[in-house]
Order: sequence, then structure tokens, then C-alpha cells
Amino acid sequence: MPHSLSGVNVHLVYGVKYRSPLLNPAIFKRLFGFMAATLERCRCFPLEINGTEDHVHCLFVLGRQYSIAKIVEELKKSSSKWLKTNGSEHSNFYWQTGYGIFSVSYSQIELVTKYIRTQDLHHRHMSFDEERRALLIKHGFSLNDWDIDD
Repeated sequence: MPHSLSGVNVHLVYGVKYRSPLLNPAIFKRLFGFMAATLERCRCFPLEINGTEDHVHCLFVLGRQYSIAKIVEELKKSSSKWLKTNGSEHSNFYWQTGYGIFSVSYSQIELVTKYIRTQDLHHRHMSFDEERRALLIKHGFSLNDWDIDD
């Protein structure tokens, strides 16, 4: 039996550099599968991954071995490299520098999972910037706390 335990649920959101709509829905399944495998290599347990043409959402249980910053770095670095090998349209692909990360209580896992799973519905009426603002307000941040202009 392990001597340490982690039960920290994390909602991670980050976008494509300059919020460019470079992610084609045809690649989502493979990209999100690659991201889930990356989380597993970091000893995290992926719960839901989805996104749109200009950003992604990941819900996962944080493992004990790596810091959040290291996990985000590995997710962004490895998925960017992977995308660049999957078609010339991704040859100059980059993620934005920043990210938003929010804690999720166990009682809210189902709600957040559904929210992430239905991203296509949300973004018929809401831009990534509007979603970012709503997340910041919901979690008690200032609207300037997460800059996505790069």
C-alpha cells in the first residue's frame, strides 16, 4: 500500500498561439488520445479531454510525482511536437505560453466532465475569450490574471 495519496482534480485550459483556429476536428480523437497517454506517463489519471479549433480542456487527477507546471510543460511540448509530425498544416504549430488551471471538487467531476465533453455546443455561442472570462470570474480571479494574447 502506498504511503502517499493524491486526490487533486484539475481542470486545465490552454489555447493555440494567437488563438489561431489551427486544430482540425479530424485530428481531435488522435490528439486527445496522445494527450491522455502523456498524462498517464506523468502518473496522472485523465478523466476527460476535449476542445475546439483554438483551445483544449483537460480534466485529470493530479499524480504525486510531478508538479502541475511540469505536467503542463510536458503536455504542451509533446503534443506540439506530435502535431508537427501530423500534416504540413501543423508545421508551425505552437501553443500559447500561458494556461488556466482550476481545482475541481470531487462532487463537481460529473458537471465539469459534461462541460468539457460538450465544448462544441458551448462555442456555438461563446468565444474562447468569453469562456476564459467566465472561468476567471467563477474561480474568483481578476480578468487580467490570465493573459491569452500570445
